[in-house]
Amino acid sequence: LCEIRTALLEVISIQSHEYDPLDLRKAQDKLNQVYDRFTAKYGAINSKGNILAFSDDDQFPLLRSIEDERKDKSGIVYCSTRKNVEEICDLLLSRGLPATRYHAGLDPDERRENQDDFLYDRKTIMVATNAFGMGIDKSNVSFVIHYNMPKNMESYYQEAGRAGRDGEPSECILYYEPRDVRTNRLFIENGEESELDEETRKIVKERDLDRLKQMTFYCFTSECLRQYILNYFGEKSSSYCGNCLNCQTQFEEVDITLEANTIL
Repeated sequence: LCEIRTALLEVISIQSHEYDPLDLRKAQDKLNQVYDRFTAKYGAINSKGNILAFSDDDQFPLLRSIEDERKDKSGIVYCSTRKNVEEICDLLLSRGLPATRYHAGLDPDERRENQDDFLYDRKTIMVATNAFGMGIDKSNVSFVIHYNMPKNMESYYQEAGRAGRDGEPSECILYYEPRDVRTNRLFIENGEESELDEETRKIVKERDLDRLKQMTFYCFTSECLRQYILNYFGEKSSSYCGNCLNCQTQFEEVDITLEANTIL
């Protein structure tokens, strides 16, 4: 298993129960040390274009980023729905890219075959829902792209941690848009927790909505993404890593007081 995922799960496990502060401190230090050795570059991008209206002139960031920079590399594209998986996989295949798909709606034999094709590099791009990845240890994954925003930081960090396990430079890119928040809220509010009583379901829903809010903040922050991730899991760090997309971007502050007052 990935060192980062192991360290992360240790922190989460301790935080989920009554814990000794010293044990938590040790787990956080371990996470920070592992993260410092991790070579992935993080980025969040707030536009994905219109897949259904795709043409050769469209500036579709996901497709262009794979065609221009990653077509000879192994990677995973995560989508929040089966429909998105099918659309993205078909799009990549139509452009001659070696993609395959994975989600719970496929026949078990096809899932197994597609998984093996990816593991043994017969297909270098896996388009999948979060049903894919548990127990998968493929060392040469050089990029993980989230076409949709996950519903919490825990899921995002675990899935992003599947890149760069061979120690080579890798990238973890998150595309997001407002509808991702609405989709995730729908998943949370309609989640089936039949084994829980009403009071517990309410607590779980409130927790999940708060985690979604923190995930949304990650997408909109202009601060260091490494710092945001580590701070989320209780670890303090430098405000500049020099490696994430935010640290490598020059942001411009614009005073929109006049415009805001006009709207109000």
